[in-house]
Amino acid sequence: MADPAPEYLAAIASTPAQPATLKTLFDWTFRVIKALAAVVLLGLEDHNNDLHQLDARITHLENAAPVPPVPSSSSTQQPQPPGSRRRCQRCHALGHDTDSCRTKDPAVMKKRVAKNAKARNQPRKSAAPSFPIPSYPYSFSPYAPPPAPPPAADSLNAMIVDASELRRRATQSARDRKRFRRSQAPST
Repeated sequence: MADPAPEYLAAIASTPAQPATLKTLFDWTFRVIKALAAVVLLGLEDHNNDLHQLDARITHLENAAPVPPVPSSSSTQQPQPPGSRRRCQRCHALGHDTDSCRTKDPAVMKKRVAKNAKARNQPRKSAAPSFPIPSYPYSFSPYAPPPAPPPAADSLNAMIVDASELRRRATQSARDRKRFRRSQAPST
């Protein structure tokens, strides 16, 4: 049996191509526009239905019985214990009074409290890197400036020193809190 493909291809080649007429082009364009308009109308109809449902819910809520006012939350909270924010006049530490101060060296403690307060009140340096981050989304853009060099070693050392200082302060604060709790515990 002979392969029908060459005969089929010969038949296609022998028939002249029919040019697209202006009427078929206009008909196709009209159908595309009509389909797009139908999609837009369906979307608008759905949006309109949502608006009507929202309007009905608002009307229902406005006509509902009024809700009694909620009492303010400040009246339900317990007051803070009176001695928790006391400051010692001898060492300036929070949490105890001058009568119960057990600090061995008040001058050193006073310096440490002042240093911690100063550090707390200073604006913290952000943990962001010191080199600028490019504002363009892609690094392979032909209009992008060359990438910035990595941060210098001294800035990395400064970040390490800052982290260790913060860790030391946190440890000291935890130690002070434990000491305060131990002194407040009833001795038997």
